[in-house]
Amino acid sequence: MKNAIILLVTTCILSGCIIKTNKVNEVYAGSSANIEFDGIVDVIKGTNRDIRIIFIHGMGGYSTTDNVSDYSRVINDLRSALKIESPYNDDSLDSFSYKGQALRFNVLWWLDITSQAKRKLRDVDDDPVLNPNRTATTKLAKDSLLNNGIVDVVMYTGSSKNQIVQRVRSQVLDLKEQIDENEKLIVVTFSLGSKILIDVLNELKADGDHVLDNRVDMIYMMANQIALLNTGDSVNKALKTLSEKMASDYDTLHSILDDGTIDARNANQKKRVIAFSDPNDLLSYPIDESSVGELKGQYANVAISVARKTYKVPLPGVYKYGVVNYLQAHTGYVHDEVVSDYLLFGTSK
Repeated sequence: MKNAIILLVTTCILSGCIIKTNKVNEVYAGSSANIEFDGIVDVIKGTNRDIRIIFIHGMGGYSTTDNVSDYSRVINDLRSALKIESPYNDDSLDSFSYKGQALRFNVLWWLDITSQAKRKLRDVDDDPVLNPNRTATTKLAKDSLLNNGIVDVVMYTGSSKNQIVQRVRSQVLDLKEQIDENEKLIVVTFSLGSKILIDVLNELKADGDHVLDNRVDMIYMMANQIALLNTGDSVNKALKTLSEKMASDYDTLHSILDDGTIDARNANQKKRVIAFSDPNDLLSYPIDESSVGELKGQYANVAISVARKTYKVPLPGVYKYGVVNYLQAHTGYVHDEVVSDYLLFGTSK
């Protein structure tokens, strides 16, 4: 990520381009005037129950910034917010205690399923004629965004979907054995991960296993791809329109939310499913009010500039076509301080 930013800045300086700071930061929820939602710290401090946070990655796996993975960043930031002084090693999922509450973490993982095909694709792309004649920016986009990322989406909508679903299904069933009936659950998904989790839950429900039903306190989605992936979903033949498919997926998320049975405060009017999108993230879509199904009134969108700089060349006819670091826009969410504040403290900070 750091090399990509350095490359963009260097290219921009050499070409005399103008750097514009992106400052989008807005919470909205369709026609709803109420946009309040809790962060992870709010959930922890609002109960004496133990907490379990579940992560699931999307395309390209868990991203890293300064050698710190997505889930490690969240755990590190959470420990700091709670003033936990005991040492933490990155990528360690050790539980810790806060005022008598146990905080536990689970990381769902499936990336190895697509790795072999992606290695072959990169070998094919390393063409002795094409590759040397690509610009540095094109090479970066091909390697990081396409060959290591978008191909996961392609494979999930085709040849590898069943294998990925079965892998995550197995992990969710293992998780079922670990969850204590008094725990409050929080789910953090990244891009493709939200759709995979929904598909797994739907398959389990079809088999009569309602694993997480009425158990989850909050769902935070980084780079929501439910709209995009449902354009290629042909599993449910009864659902014909994109809106119907999206509503069905959001109904699944609604079904796993605690309606107040476990914790009475979950019967309040705050939002429960939060979708984060950088306006310049090519692969993220907001939750659409016309397609939310039973999730109506329980969601909020957060528009946030994760890719903070737009680079524009000051030439007539070209200036309006600025570019950003599209990889950062899609993978940098929890590594951004403003997103981290929302994730930890909701709209209260």
